[in-house]
Amino acid sequence: VGIYNNTVNVNDVDVIGIEVSTLHGNLEVQQNVIHDLIANVGILIHGVYGRGTVLRNVVDAHFNMGIRVDQFVGPLMIAHNTLYNVSSIGIWFTSTVASSTGVKNNIVVGTDASGTIGVQGGTSGNFTNGVGFNDIYNCNLASGTYSPANGDISVDPMFLNVTAGDYRLNSTSPCVDAGTDIGLPYTGLAPDMGAFESPAGLLGLLQDLKSEILALPDSAFTFSTFFSPSAMRSLFLYCVDTAIAHVESGDHLQA
Repeated sequence: VGIYNNTVNVNDVDVIGIEVSTLHGNLEVQQNVIHDLIANVGILIHGVYGRGTVLRNVVDAHFNMGIRVDQFVGPLMIAHNTLYNVSSIGIWFTSTVASSTGVKNNIVVGTDASGTIGVQGGTSGNFTNGVGFNDIYNCNLASGTYSPANGDISVDPMFLNVTAGDYRLNSTSPCVDAGTDIGLPYTGLAPDMGAFESPAGLLGLLQDLKSEILALPDSAFTFSTFFSPSAMRSLFLYCVDTAIAHVESGDHLQA
């Protein structure tokens, strides 16, 4: 069973974004975005017998738990997920899930440094098995599975634009090249943490510039006597978008 590329907008109490229950077979939950969750769980998986991956999902806004897994029999990898505004637990898997379950390269941002738990369950590990190489930020590190010796960090991930729901990483983010290789393609020296791998070189710089232009106040664009601040912002964005399109197409590499 594959659950891919869905956008789920939830604005009701006690609603689960994505739920999988009682499955005999392999499961993939990948590249889904769950917004505006008021309570309960972003992704809930229970009663699964097979191989599983929970990969590159985003769960944001106000929710109780980002990802919860119980009664999973088989190898499981929870990797490269971004969980923002966690109130209770970012990733929780119970004792009915193998302690060797891989929990790698995730970003969990809590709402309460004394109460939110980043990862609960499992044991820390350096490679594809175990918990490690996650950014657990604004959470109670002592209450969760957290080990700097196994690659875990606790720093602001520096997303491009949280207000706009853009959870890509700024080029200077400490989560860039801070993950571990789990067999997926990546740019740079090592995989990035979180749901989005940063583009290499010039493209990353251009995307950062676009984010900065969008974040600037109108007062930053009042230097022209002929055009309004809004028109000037649009002009700058047009230029940057054009440059991004050329880089993505490879035109800048042509002689």
